[in-house]
Amino acid sequence: MNWHKILKLAKQEHPLAISMLVDQACPFPKTTSKALWRSGQLELWLEAQQTPPLRDPCLAYLQTGFQNLATPTINQVHVFCCITNHTNIVWHQVIQLKAIPASHLMQP
Repeated sequence: MNWHKILKLAKQEHPLAISMLVDQACPFPKTTSKALWRSGQLELWLEAQQTPPLRDPCLAYLQTGFQNLATPTINQVHVFCCITNHTNIVWHQVIQLKAIPASHLMQP
């Protein structure tokens, strides 16, 4: 699959294409990703073969990438980081890309 097709599919919020983009441009060695939709939320799982990427630089990189992707409905991304063949999550963070619409806020 060529780069333009992957980018087009990622802009259409296709999880495999998003994973391919993250993996292609990832500055963190020996780290792969898997994107998936769960309960209407985009999750991005980062799997490191050894030392996981540091949370803050990784989140800054991902936030910039998702903002540049400018998808129509991804408002936030749940990012999980783990080590290959381990079940424990090393860190988890939600990246907020767009303001939450007032209609989604709970009323008192």
